[in-house]
Amino acid sequence: MPTIRNLLSRDLSRPIEEVIKLDQRDEQTVYTELTEYVTTKRIREQYIEVLKPISEGPGDPSEATGVWVSGFFGSGKSSFAKNLGYILSNRSLNGTPASQIFLQQLEQQAPSEDSTKKLRDLLNYITVRIPTQTILFDVQVDRAVRRSTETIAEIMYTVLLRELDYAQDYDIANLEIELEAEKRLGKFVKICAELYRDQINVSDTGGTTVPVTLTGINAADYAVWQMVRKGAQKVLRTSAVMNQLDPKTYPAPDSWALSFNPNADITINTLVDRTFELSARRSPGKAIVFVIDEVGQYVARSSEKIENLRAVVEQFGKEGKNRVLANKAIAPVWIIVTSQEKLDEVVAAIDDKRVQLAKLQDRFRYRVDMAPADIREVATRRVLSKKAEAEPVLRKMYQDYHSQIKAHTSPERSQISFDFSEQDFIQFYPYLPHFIELSIDIVSGMRLQAGAPRHIGGSNRTIIKQVYEMLVSDRTALADAPVGSLVSIDRIFDLIGENLPTQRKDDIRDIEIMWPKDPWPLKVAKAIALLEFVRSVPRTEKNLAALLFNAVDAGSCLPEVERAIGLLHEKQFIRQTEDGWKLLTDQEKNWTVERNSISPTPKERRDIIEDMLRTSFSEPSLSRYTMEKRTFKLDIGWEGRSIAQGEIPIELRLEDEPKSLLANLELVRNESREKPRQVFWVAALSDEIDDRVVELSRSRQMVAKYDQLRAQGKLNADDSSSLASEKLEAGRHEERLKRLLLEALQQGTGFFNGVSKNGPDMGTTLPDILKGMLDYAVPKLYDKLKMGSVPVKGTEADEILKAVNLNGLSKVFYSGQDGLKLVITEGGKTIIHTQAEIALEVMGYLQQEHSYGNKVTGRILEDHFGGLGYGWSREVLWIVLAALLRAGVIEVTYQGRRFRNHLDPQVRSVFASTNTFRSASFAPRKAPDLNTLVTAAKRYEEITGEEVDVDEAAIAQAFQKLAQAELNALLPVDAVARANNIPVLDILEEYQSTLKAILQGASDDLVNMLEGEGESFKKLRSHVQGIRGATEPAGIKRLQRARMAATQMAGLLIERGVNAGVVEARDLLEARLTDGSYYQQTAEVDQAIQTIENTYTQTYSTIHQERAKIFREAIDQVKGSPDWVALQPDHQATILAQLTSRYCDGAPSQSEGVENGSFALSAGKLVCEQCNATIPQMESDIAAANGLKNAVMRKIQEILKPEEKVERVKLSAILNTLQALNTREEVEDALEQLREALMERIDAGVKVILE
Repeated sequence: MPTIRNLLSRDLSRPIEEVIKLDQRDEQTVYTELTEYVTTKRIREQYIEVLKPISEGPGDPSEATGVWVSGFFGSGKSSFAKNLGYILSNRSLNGTPASQIFLQQLEQQAPSEDSTKKLRDLLNYITVRIPTQTILFDVQVDRAVRRSTETIAEIMYTVLLRELDYAQDYDIANLEIELEAEKRLGKFVKICAELYRDQINVSDTGGTTVPVTLTGINAADYAVWQMVRKGAQKVLRTSAVMNQLDPKTYPAPDSWALSFNPNADITINTLVDRTFELSARRSPGKAIVFVIDEVGQYVARSSEKIENLRAVVEQFGKEGKNRVLANKAIAPVWIIVTSQEKLDEVVAAIDDKRVQLAKLQDRFRYRVDMAPADIREVATRRVLSKKAEAEPVLRKMYQDYHSQIKAHTSPERSQISFDFSEQDFIQFYPYLPHFIELSIDIVSGMRLQAGAPRHIGGSNRTIIKQVYEMLVSDRTALADAPVGSLVSIDRIFDLIGENLPTQRKDDIRDIEIMWPKDPWPLKVAKAIALLEFVRSVPRTEKNLAALLFNAVDAGSCLPEVERAIGLLHEKQFIRQTEDGWKLLTDQEKNWTVERNSISPTPKERRDIIEDMLRTSFSEPSLSRYTMEKRTFKLDIGWEGRSIAQGEIPIELRLEDEPKSLLANLELVRNESREKPRQVFWVAALSDEIDDRVVELSRSRQMVAKYDQLRAQGKLNADDSSSLASEKLEAGRHEERLKRLLLEALQQGTGFFNGVSKNGPDMGTTLPDILKGMLDYAVPKLYDKLKMGSVPVKGTEADEILKAVNLNGLSKVFYSGQDGLKLVITEGGKTIIHTQAEIALEVMGYLQQEHSYGNKVTGRILEDHFGGLGYGWSREVLWIVLAALLRAGVIEVTYQGRRFRNHLDPQVRSVFASTNTFRSASFAPRKAPDLNTLVTAAKRYEEITGEEVDVDEAAIAQAFQKLAQAELNALLPVDAVARANNIPVLDILEEYQSTLKAILQGASDDLVNMLEGEGESFKKLRSHVQGIRGATEPAGIKRLQRARMAATQMAGLLIERGVNAGVVEARDLLEARLTDGSYYQQTAEVDQAIQTIENTYTQTYSTIHQERAKIFREAIDQVKGSPDWVALQPDHQATILAQLTSRYCDGAPSQSEGVENGSFALSAGKLVCEQCNATIPQMESDIAAANGLKNAVMRKIQEILKPEEKVERVKLSAILNTLQALNTREEVEDALEQLREALMERIDAGVKVILE
């Protein structure tokens, strides 16, 4: 069977260079790199873009001499820069100049391309007119980089010294430069050789090149100096040579060593000047080009480094232009750098306004970006190029299997295109084209992981090398695989997996051990591990299967991938994230262990289901139902919980198991017969739903716990990452659970009035099924909906009340489609049709309610006619009521005023807003007949207990007399209620408005009011009578006691941990005081007051007695001290006041002689009537008692302390002389006299102050 090797034109035994080393010097290696270098059209054009300004430098120098070469890792940017350096320096390789080798490759790859001709002309011109020395180095790894803080100027200077063969030590290099300028360096080298030739072994000098400035110096002597200047004793030995060279200046062997200042700073000017100066000496007639690799990484996120780079390029540009124009240099110095990021991306990552992108772009005017398409083309041409006879084979394979391959490798949510043409297939085989870009992303991502080696995988640094290794490596050996085999992502893992972190490799190894006979868990794990580095391809089951497809004739591996995912997830190797599946870290494994230890309670499980049901039934398709142009909201209930509120009642019955569902269906059917206004829906919950409920509960509990820790600042980075993932996991569980619940409901059964409806028979989606059920039930729930189902604007009620006549109104008033038939023509006149079906319905309800003595407000009408049976809109109800008002058959009461005339402008406000309509009341209007009079008189007797004649005037007069008396009695009640802030003012205002309306009403109004609303008036009057009692002195006192108990007493008790029913009593009092019902709940309120007062009295009395006892003892201790009797009586009272003022035993009078006795706080009092001390004050006194007693004792001691005598004595008064003392004897006499006088006073206890 033919293998893939047979298809390829490349000799796979010829290896590919592992790493692109910018400073590669081996001639054969450089030759191989140039001869295997593949250029695309775009790469050739980019070479032209760089070489053209270089060629123009000598004649038209520019200050813009920077070139920025960018490209992702493995894109070929280093090869581009390196080969540019080779062809500019035009080094001879195996006897052929590098530029000619490069041109020969171009002639072979693109002989007829215009770009090839342009490059040939440019290179021939440059090699002849601009001989160049190229200085190539990698700033990330070059040994010239001594420390991370080193500037690019310092690094470039060090490399310059090395390339021009000066010492790497700045100070020794400066010495060389100075001696070279003085023509003394050759003599210096000879002396050095003489001194140290015997000490330094220089066996082979074949590779030693003596600088052109050192004429007459042999290689052996120069080799000694090369060894000396880089040795550990370089300074002392150099100093010894200087002593020999210039003994006058350096008289001792260590004189030079002691004289120099080590490590002098290298400035940008130093670098630029020395580059031109030293290259002119040691590389005369040549231009200098710096090629610096990985500059982007070196300057990354450092404003200082990027600014130093800009200044270096700028200074080289300026100085180079000036020197070329002054004929002091043959060409400017060019600086070519490489970076993984484009110039603007590097600057954007630096948060420093000092870095100006425009200036950098001006210095790096020439920018080359290596595109993924280049590396794809280079890789295929260099490694995957096919033999001529292979193309028909691959073309037929494409035609036979393209559809199958596409079906099995189509991705989802991917930013990378997986599609390919026939030519793509032939060019990239055995890769599918998208694998090249995917491999680039994987390797780039791996290099960014913490601790990753820069040359990741060594042999896999470039995609070209990886493609080659895929074919020949023992781990993959795809070259020897049969034709038809394909590269799959697990094979890529086999090449580069060793570069993963240890934990990841351990996981892969554990998976391999756990399933030794099942390859799919391992394959899937490898795919997940690599795709974690790729953001553009989510790690879904479908994408994993697409990337594990490994042969053109293979079937889909999606079932195997899904099975493997299940196994890995069950064993906690992977978890789901927003970007698909991922392997767990150690921290995530710990998180999972904690998470799986959570076991939600039955209540928590029900809460989850309730939440999901509420979310589902909040969606428009499941929350509303439309019939007869009326949209209803669904009223969903489950296990006594309200899921959604609306007008169509649906009770959900969710059974835990399918078995219990079958057993309960008949029970629900019977219940639906007993509740004919209720729709029932019965469904079974699956085990999968229960599992998902558990998972969601665990996620929510973990999120709640760690969100709290984060808020407290106690969350580490790993837990923060797990928390973010858990939140995503919770979202996925919610979506999955919601879908499972909806699927379960779809399989359910509906019941209404004993009739069952099977869900799947009514539709394929839950909205369709629900609609089918409601299409059956709602016409029966709202059997009179059609009567009021007309389109309205909302202004029709105002329209009919203002209209001069009934012609020309909106069509809703008339007969016909969308009409309510409220206005008809009869006998040639247009009149209100009070016998219209909808008018009779409303009037019938008003008459029925008033026959029961009930007041009918707009809210009551809205609830009735908007509820079950009707479902009318509020606006339709307004239209009917406005028409009936205009017809004179109803009356409206609003804000205490009764309206019968529809022309009164104020009545229109009732129909202007929802609030005004709901607060108004409506009643049938009729002349009081005998039955009405009898009923009204009976209502009056029920209210007052007094009889009244069955006469309209008598009833009205009696009713108004009652109203006036009630109003007079109400005014002081209202004043007291307001003064004491009793929460009953709304009731009093309503009663006051009603009484004023009675006083202003007509006799028939009053009779009709008594007959229709007498029961409501009676209840309101009884309520106010209760309030009146609450405003009397005893009631006010009771209110004050309740407030004191609920606020002050209860608060003090609860603060001290005294419960004993206090909290419950306080809560009851606060509730009754807030809603104003405290005066109606006499027994329980009094009990609550008593509970708190008794507990408070006991607590207060205990503390009071304790304080009295403590201070009584303190007083007795003070009085019992020996010093007490020595005090004067007035002093005793004053000193003891600090203790006696805090002593109280509750007796009417206090005195020092009162003995301790029992104490009880007076009922209803907050403090003792004698001392007025609060509980906190007494507690403070008790705490301070000992200190106060000690203070009193100290005061007593201070008072009894003997008074100090002080005498001011003048020397003249003792010595009785002001004459001068002339002799020693006179001095001795004076001192003796002074001593005697002072000692006499001291003995008498007098303190002496001399003046």
